[in-house]
Amino acid sequence: MRNNKELLDEDLLLLIHQGNVSASTELFDRYKYYSWRVAYDFHHEHPASGIELEDYHQIAFATLPKAMKSYTDFSCGFYGYWKAIAENEMLDYLIKNSYQDRYSSFGNSVHLDEEKDDGTLICEEIGVQDRGAMDKIFKEELTILTEAAIESFKKKEDRLIINLFLQGCSLVEIDLLVQANPRHIKYIISRFQKAMQDILKKW
Repeated sequence: MRNNKELLDEDLLLLIHQGNVSASTELFDRYKYYSWRVAYDFHHEHPASGIELEDYHQIAFATLPKAMKSYTDFSCGFYGYWKAIAENEMLDYLIKNSYQDRYSSFGNSVHLDEEKDDGTLICEEIGVQDRGAMDKIFKEELTILTEAAIESFKKKEDRLIINLFLQGCSLVEIDLLVQANPRHIKYIISRFQKAMQDILKKW
């Protein structure tokens, strides 16, 4: 039998679907390197965004479980399939977090339930009255609060754990990606949930 290091990604995925843990470890180790390479290329193409290379690396690497779950066409190379997902996620992050986007967000931020001097609500003034628009504003503010809660964790590893948790990764998947103590992973997730509860109580 060939060593896992000699197997193609697609062969490793077949073994992973059969419950082979060592195949999972090999694929995750392999894609740690691939994630750096893809992140470096993307960062090089967008040097003025103000986003760190390590942030792109974490985003690219965190897409691996998603790609593994949705990959079904084994006639198509897994690397290209994963890379497309990773690049889309990095692009989405770039659009939401570049210097230019941050500036425009601060410049245009407004609370719709805020009253003007004459007692008129701003939402009435600008004509935002339908439920869909209000839901959008709510989701945007909730996203800001969630990001604030994540940023309160100083270690990048802890922030990665939280982001993986929010993406729906299981504890086993987070453990494989981060390779941290499972008790520490549970502790960080518990702290994040408590932080969000405290924030929402004050909201």
